[in-house]
Amino acid sequence: MGVKKGRALKIDKQSLMRLLRDIKKNYQLYLLMIIPVAYILVFKYQPMYGAQIAFRDFDATKGIWGSDWVGLKHFIKFVQQPKFFLIVRNTFMLAIWDLMIGFPVPILLALTLNNVNAKNFKSLVQTVTYAPH
Repeated sequence: MGVKKGRALKIDKQSLMRLLRDIKKNYQLYLLMIIPVAYILVFKYQPMYGAQIAFRDFDATKGIWGSDWVGLKHFIKFVQQPKFFLIVRNTFMLAIWDLMIGFPVPILLALTLNNVNAKNFKSLVQTVTYAPH
């Protein structure tokens, strides 16, 4: 099965004018879309550019595109390390520990604060616990 040669997308003038008229008519909606689209571009697509470093023999002087492609070489080297299973076990232990402590503690704090009658103290504690986030 051969690969078919692609064609450039042609947009006729009527379709373009219809799109521009729609944008002009609903400009508020298009303005509202700017923030979510920018968020997706910056935090979802842009990191994929940097994820290539794991598959390259990265040299800062050459940059990402100038560095040699090595594929899974670094991953194979990591898996073959003598302490690989210890590292994986420690990672899982930390994740389980985080779930055991990090999940119920905020719920207990919320239940405790719910029973506090001093409104000013309750507001202060809520502000102090939420402020770092």
